[in-house]
Amino acid sequence: MNFIIWLVLGALSGYLAAFIMGLERGNWLLHILLGITGGIVGGAMAVSLGLGGISGFNLYSLLISVLGACLVLLLYRLLKTVK
Repeated sequence: MNFIIWLVLGALSGYLAAFIMGLERGNWLLHILLGITGGIVGGAMAVSLGLGGISGFNLYSLLISVLGACLVLLLYRLLKTVK
């Protein structure tokens, strides 16, 4: 069940982060994958800062996941322009 919650939270945070960062709308699979990665990155950063990690499907976890996804999307955009 946790895996499904991670997928839903990743999809939602990837969509929100792509909207915030102004990315194209068509590549939803990329947004989901980057959102899940962002959730992992955001959770790890929150734990290392002493804020606690992603604890389930709640507003705090969504916020941490979206912030991590924005960071991952920023890195993705930077790497894409370097090519």
